[in-house]
Amino acid sequence: MRTGSVLPHHRTIFRSRRGRAIGAALGAGVIAALTVLPAADASAASAHVQRQNIDMVVAKDGTTKVTERVTYDYASGNAGFTRSFVTRTRYSDTEDRVIKLSDIEVTSDGADVPTRINHEDGTTTVDVDPGKELQGRKKYEMTYTVDGMMVPSTGGVTLSWTPVSGWTVPARKVNINVIGPQQPTHVSCTAGAPGASVPCTLSQAGGEGVAGSKFLQNDLPARGVFDITVGMPQDAVDAEPILEKRHTLVTAFSVTPFTVAALVAVLVLGLIGLWLLWRIRGRDARSVAAGSNTGGRRPFHEEDGTIVFSPPGGLRPGQVGTLVDEQADVVDIVATILDLAVRNYIFIEELGGARPDWRLYKRNEPGDELLPYERAVFDELFEHGDDVLVSDLRSVLASDMPRLRQLMYHDVVTQGWFASRPDQVRSRWLWGGVALAIAGVAITVLLALFTFDALVGLAVVILGIGVAVAAEYMPSRTSRGSEVLGQINGLRQYLQGADPADIPAAEQETLCARLVPYAALFGAEDRWAHALSESEDVGDEGFTWYGGPEGWSREHLDDSVANFLVDVTGAVSTSRPLRGVAG
Repeated sequence: MRTGSVLPHHRTIFRSRRGRAIGAALGAGVIAALTVLPAADASAASAHVQRQNIDMVVAKDGTTKVTERVTYDYASGNAGFTRSFVTRTRYSDTEDRVIKLSDIEVTSDGADVPTRINHEDGTTTVDVDPGKELQGRKKYEMTYTVDGMMVPSTGGVTLSWTPVSGWTVPARKVNINVIGPQQPTHVSCTAGAPGASVPCTLSQAGGEGVAGSKFLQNDLPARGVFDITVGMPQDAVDAEPILEKRHTLVTAFSVTPFTVAALVAVLVLGLIGLWLLWRIRGRDARSVAAGSNTGGRRPFHEEDGTIVFSPPGGLRPGQVGTLVDEQADVVDIVATILDLAVRNYIFIEELGGARPDWRLYKRNEPGDELLPYERAVFDELFEHGDDVLVSDLRSVLASDMPRLRQLMYHDVVTQGWFASRPDQVRSRWLWGGVALAIAGVAITVLLALFTFDALVGLAVVILGIGVAVAAEYMPSRTSRGSEVLGQINGLRQYLQGADPADIPAAEQETLCARLVPYAALFGAEDRWAHALSESEDVGDEGFTWYGGPEGWSREHLDDSVANFLVDVTGAVSTSRPLRGVAG
């Protein structure tokens, strides 16, 4: 009996212990489950593309119809997704290949899905279900048409495209099927992160008699790309790549029939306009006086039995120089100094020594017979005393050259030879040309930034430069000025062609001396200074207006005058060349 009474007790104890063991095991299992479940839930909560199937059907004309079936797992509170397509890639140094997408439609379970499509910077983006907060798994079907995927290749054509790019979430599995007009010659694919693509999981041609290709990529990372190429026979499709010129500095200045025609048209019209303006504004008025060109008439006449020097219109050398080339030059100032000397206002003494120099002496006070610019030259020379060295003229005259030029320009206007000061006319046209050239640069920059026609803007720049260059020829003489210019041309012909020996010996010293300053304007001073040095009326001691150091004689005058002109010109400033022909 005891034994029997003991057995139930042991059985009870056993059951109790086994229950506690089972309870402990269940508790451990629950704890383990609670530990594992959050990780599984976290994984399930990450948004991703579960599956993407892309079916592409290539037509004979190269147009490709694409159907995508996307299974998208949303994380909690996702607002739709974005599908991205690369639509512009580099093709050559100057051209891009363009992929055109059209007829984009998205449905889910047969119902239209709202989309937002954007084309920008070589990428087309399709926002699917924008603004909606979604969760769980949802299936979509997207259809669209693609043009421009075909590119020429050796012995055939190749479909080259990136059908998958820009997913912001990973894609677990991507399948691509391509059906073409003919059996493919070769296939290949790469996939992975941008710039680090490796061969895709699977690429397979369809086999004998099958015009299809298959591609597979598992576990495509977020932002990953999936590129495919399918080679086809030459006659498989009748399509060329869509190429567009890339906007670069080189292509902005593209040479095309339009840009060349526009460039030529702008230049021709501009040059015609410039020529018309010159005809209206820049050409000299015709002289109203018959025979205004004296054809080498002698610049002196007989008066009361004496031969008197009479330059055309009583012109002074500075006036002649300014009227001839419409410029008040240093050479005009130098000729004026020489003229004041032969007219007994200045005495020129050549100094001895290793380095040539001259001293100018005030000989007579100037009177009313001096023109304003002549008086200004005289006053500047002797502002600080009754003599001045030529070597000091740079500090004496150089700073006052602008004022002296202004006085000479004012004189030719006062005389009625020009309607406006030549320097001011040149300045207006010069700055007008500069402004036009700057406007042309601005137009060129704008065209280069936004078009391929910047070459047209260069025409405006060229015209502006042309106007600035033409400014030199825009001062115009009045009819009176043209008449006097004709007389000056006669004087020039005489100075360059006449024989000084034809001048009567009794008047040779006076007349040759008066002609030397005018001859200096046209580079003919040597022949008249030489004739003066051979004049029988001149003693070895020199002239009333020019003298030399000990040992100097009148035979040296031609060389002395030439050296004097060069040194005075250099002392004042760098001058223009002496004149050879009057316009």
